[in-house]
Amino acid sequence: MNSSPHSIKRVVITGNSPGSGKTYMALHLHQKTGLPLFHLDRIFWQSNWQSVTENEFLQRQSEIINNSSWIIEGGYIGSLRQRALQADLVIVVLAGKWKSLWRVVARRAKNGGVRKDLPEGCPDKIDMEFLRFILATHSGRLARIKDQLEDISAPVYYIKSKRELECLIQNLELS
Repeated sequence: MNSSPHSIKRVVITGNSPGSGKTYMALHLHQKTGLPLFHLDRIFWQSNWQSVTENEFLQRQSEIINNSSWIIEGGYIGSLRQRALQADLVIVVLAGKWKSLWRVVARRAKNGGVRKDLPEGCPDKIDMEFLRFILATHSGRLARIKDQLEDISAPVYYIKSKRELECLIQNLELS
């Protein structure tokens, strides 16, 4: 692949599950590249876990996509294609179901409910509904992601570890 640091200015990072490592990898890439970082959870959720309307979410996402450079991190598979069509690079972070569950629990224990990728007034929470959501949706997410990414022009990389991300950054000369 003949990408240069100047040709990669728009990066989508998505994953197959909550707790897959999307935010971690996005922060890591942001630190390496200096590209502006946008968390989809911050544009979808308002205080007290109240969601914006779908139209408002899509409008906010479009405003970000129209910028000349960005890293957009988050799931929201229903609008993944719109992001990916404007991207220079797509990274899909993969984690097993049990690893994702473990990371969600460990993240909550580590951060005490405060996350920079969430809007103010939305404390990180773990309840049975969220855990069931992870278990119920994990197996079908990758197929949905692949469907959304079909026939896009940007290269798509499936990453399972920080080491793989480091290799990708080095190979693409993003640092």
